[in-house]
Amino acid sequence: MVDVRGERFVELYASESREHIELLTRSLLRMERGEPGVEEAFRAAHTVKGLAAAMSHDIVADIAHRLEDRLSAVRDSSAEVTTALIDELLDAADRLGQAIRDALAGAPAPVAPPAASLEPPAASPAIQVAVPEGAVWEMVVRISAEAALPAARAALIRKSTGDRPGVRGMWPGPGEPVDREVRVYLDDQADRNAIEQAVRACGDVEDVHVRVAGTAVSRVARRAHDPVASPQTSATVRVDRSRLDELAEGIAELSVLYARAAQSGESLAGNRAAGLLAALQRSVLDMRMVPVSTAFERFPRLVRDTARIAGREVDFELGGGDIELDQAVLDALIDPLIHLLRNAVDHGIEPAESRIASGKPRRGVLRLEATRERNSVRIRVSDDGAGVSRERVARRALELKLLAPDGPEPTDEEVFRLMFQPGFSTADEVSELSGRGVGLDVVGARVRGLGGAIEMTTKEGAGTTFTLRVPITLALTHALRIRLGEEEYGLPITHVAEVATLDERATADGAVRIRGESIPLVDLGRVLGCGGGPPTAVIIAGFGERRIALGVDRVLGHEQILVKAFDAPARMLPVFSGATLLPDGRPALLIDPLSVL
Repeated sequence: MVDVRGERFVELYASESREHIELLTRSLLRMERGEPGVEEAFRAAHTVKGLAAAMSHDIVADIAHRLEDRLSAVRDSSAEVTTALIDELLDAADRLGQAIRDALAGAPAPVAPPAASLEPPAASPAIQVAVPEGAVWEMVVRISAEAALPAARAALIRKSTGDRPGVRGMWPGPGEPVDREVRVYLDDQADRNAIEQAVRACGDVEDVHVRVAGTAVSRVARRAHDPVASPQTSATVRVDRSRLDELAEGIAELSVLYARAAQSGESLAGNRAAGLLAALQRSVLDMRMVPVSTAFERFPRLVRDTARIAGREVDFELGGGDIELDQAVLDALIDPLIHLLRNAVDHGIEPAESRIASGKPRRGVLRLEATRERNSVRIRVSDDGAGVSRERVARRALELKLLAPDGPEPTDEEVFRLMFQPGFSTADEVSELSGRGVGLDVVGARVRGLGGAIEMTTKEGAGTTFTLRVPITLALTHALRIRLGEEEYGLPITHVAEVATLDERATADGAVRIRGESIPLVDLGRVLGCGGGPPTAVIIAGFGERRIALGVDRVLGHEQILVKAFDAPARMLPVFSGATLLPDGRPALLIDPLSVL
């Protein structure tokens, strides 16, 4: 007899269930806006019930059945669609997803069957920790769920940070149980960047956030209001059958060519073999590509719940959902987009009364869109809210000693950099959404880790736009090979505008002049400590209005490279985005040109 709970069926069940719960959520949101959606929601709940019954997940099937009953009442017009009903059904969808995850993880079923009500269980109390005297910042470290010994990782973090200047304490203490969360308490004099690098160097660290010390957070409450706060990245990718056929045929033909070459003693490096390898490479990369809509469609629920909590009225618009990105890139972008969307609702869009008083429509508009640009994708998050107050940013920066009291008014570029400092927040008080000093620094670090860049434009009273530019794939990219002293490096061309000889372009004030424009010059060899003398060539890189000229000893050429993940050792300059192998087999580090900015 075939075991329907075998590994293949479990993976298929998890994938199918996740897709139908996402469809259920989207349909409920359409129903709330007065659009048709009840039939689609009913079918999604019915399908999940059937899948769960086939897997003998009785609790999941029971919750789905109750959802079915409520949706049937709406379909028969015996129940009115109200905000309260949609709240109840969305919470039930969350509970259904959690029940599936619990069943897949082997969690024991409850002794009693679930109650008739679809209301989710009450949130657990917030985590309260005594803050050491003198602590100003709280560095929250999440240990990876894959870490076999979280207590050992916590002990390693304690050892790596305990004797550093500015560290006031750590929770949990020695001998206390560790639930994959560690908090390091810092005073104003602590070097937060250096301490974060030391923490990440301990390994198995999923995330690091810096916030104001003493903030209590309930993980369950956060999940209830933010269904994608900890997104489940898919272990599977759906592939068009024609692409599989192309791959199978290419491998078969390559095998025949290899056999013939072996019999005749000839080399396999012929034109036909090279063409086949290139075609197979393209096929495999195409299989990793997915429409950005697979991630974007999660966000209407996030925006809706955030707006309810913040007391805002928001119309959320999506664009460019058919643009394709590598699944790994898209998964890595989910957290940054969550931060930007929540900030736009809470910090950007004003309450309805304030908007009416300033002559704006009652409802704010938040838009998320993607567009294709050569070898990259541009993602914009824009709102028509209040914009960023330069005065508030400057005042907060003075409080945190990030600006000199008697210095000039910060420029737009300085305001941008200040807002991306770890722990920086202009919120007047800590709430469920704001004031923890968490967000933009995380966004910047994640986007730079992808080899991308982020730009902010804002106009007070008119709104703010964040523009993310990321590579289409992390596997292969086009790069310049450069020489600095005796070393060779790769420099991805995603943000490279042009290459020029230095000769007479250099100016006396440490810049280069390109077609009448003065661009700051940075000697990359001096930065990395490996230059062989004055640079002879410059690489012009930038994003938006920000541009920089990188001086190098020599540009060796341009080629397509295979990118490998790179974990930088502690205290290493944060300018490397990955590693690759040169044609002769030697390893080379990849330099992120915008890290110098």
